[in-house]
Amino acid sequence: MLNPKIVNVLFKSTVIESFGSGFERTFKACSEAAVKYEYDTTPTGFRFVFWRSLGHANVQDMTKTEIEVYELLKNKDDLTIKELALALSRSEKTVSRSIKGLKEKGYILREGTDNSGFWKLLR
Repeated sequence: MLNPKIVNVLFKSTVIESFGSGFERTFKACSEAAVKYEYDTTPTGFRFVFWRSLGHANVQDMTKTEIEVYELLKNKDDLTIKELALALSRSEKTVSRSIKGLKEKGYILREGTDNSGFWKLLR
């Protein structure tokens, strides 16, 4: 059971936005994004289960940085390694390794030159 005085202090000090609004926002966001979810109460709290769509099955064999690079390239296919590194706050060497991994795994292919080409997404 929560102490209303403590909740009020946390709210006024901006540690929390408001009490009890997170579930409603989560339910609404899932509905708007058509994400299937389950919610259960447990003896010690609660549990959310979010169902991943089949379109994201490829994520399983990518590293975290490869996923980030791939997502950026989906939105803008002409980014350079330098631009990717800046956008991700990673080193150019780290982004180069991720690009190499994505190429080897068959996710991307470079079309054209390094300066005037673009990344073709294969999956």
